[in-house]
Amino acid sequence: MKSYLVAFVWLYGLVVHQATAQRRPDNDPVLTFKAFWQSYQDKYPTFDMKQVDWQQQYIRYAPLVDSTTSPERLFTVLSEMIRPLHDAHVRLAIRNVKPPKVFWPRKPSVYSNQFQFNKDSVQTYWQATDATLAKQGFEPLRAIGGTNEDSTREFYYARSGDYGYVRISSCTYGKRGSGPKLRELDSILAYFGSVRGVLLDIRFNQGGGDRFAFGVAGRFVDKGRVGCYRYRRRKRGGYTDFVKLTTFRLRPKGKHQFPKLPIALLTNDRTVSAGDILALIMHPLPNVRLVGENTEGSFDSFRFMQLPNGWFYSVPQKRFHDAQNKCYEGSGVPVDVKVIVGKDDLRASHDPVIRQALADLTNRQP
Repeated sequence: MKSYLVAFVWLYGLVVHQATAQRRPDNDPVLTFKAFWQSYQDKYPTFDMKQVDWQQQYIRYAPLVDSTTSPERLFTVLSEMIRPLHDAHVRLAIRNVKPPKVFWPRKPSVYSNQFQFNKDSVQTYWQATDATLAKQGFEPLRAIGGTNEDSTREFYYARSGDYGYVRISSCTYGKRGSGPKLRELDSILAYFGSVRGVLLDIRFNQGGGDRFAFGVAGRFVDKGRVGCYRYRRRKRGGYTDFVKLTTFRLRPKGKHQFPKLPIALLTNDRTVSAGDILALIMHPLPNVRLVGENTEGSFDSFRFMQLPNGWFYSVPQKRFHDAQNKCYEGSGVPVDVKVIVGKDDLRASHDPVIRQALADLTNRQP
């Protein structure tokens, strides 16, 4: 459930890790290939859901590596071997080049198929959202909270006569901890007062901490209930042999709660990691409906490990299930109302997700 707001944070971690690594690299390409393949063989939790036959990947790619394989060719082979996983928590990086060379096999995106996924295109997207909110009678958006690495603020919010809107840019909370950020959310909910419903927008939420995700959901839950389950593969077990590690409980939290108001949770296929978790724990709630697109579907946190030749890589090791024990790894948390934003919408400064979400909230009024 790590954040993906900016690659700099991850690359900085690589530099720190490099500085602390003491072992001498072994540049045998075959040894590196086997270590890389075996690590996924032993740990990766969702080969079945990604429909990837890892044994066949070995059969296909192992013959391409021998003692004469160049680093460039080896990097390509390893990258192609993990490409079908389409996992936002999978990384491969070469440490001794500047900038570090990174392969990141994220899931193909409806959004990125239409637009180049970068800061400018996302800003254009939000401009269409802001314009649509204004047309629907919302006041100009206000910003609160710290500034993320991509220069966005942590929260944006506004209200109309009937509804409140809050955009959560990430689930990160940095050195401040989750408490101050959740208190800022409480101040927004207090400002909403007696609204008849809330639009909670986590599109492009790039993740962070699950503690914050549970804190947000706690403002909209009616009673204590199961939030989600976490599993890991059983040691010396097969690809689908899992043991339940943890049951995470979801409880009412905060000074200002809306457990009975209709909530429209807005998601898209770049809602990822802790953003995925937030959608996972909120979608079963009786007052919540998801509008937009399925989330990206990469839930687990990850840690960096080192290959014999000194390269770094990451392997997710756990899978998350919702309160009904369903796992949406790869497919993403499903929406109740599917709405896709296209190029023509942005050219017209129009966000159809906002309009559909408001219609859905209105239809759910008593």
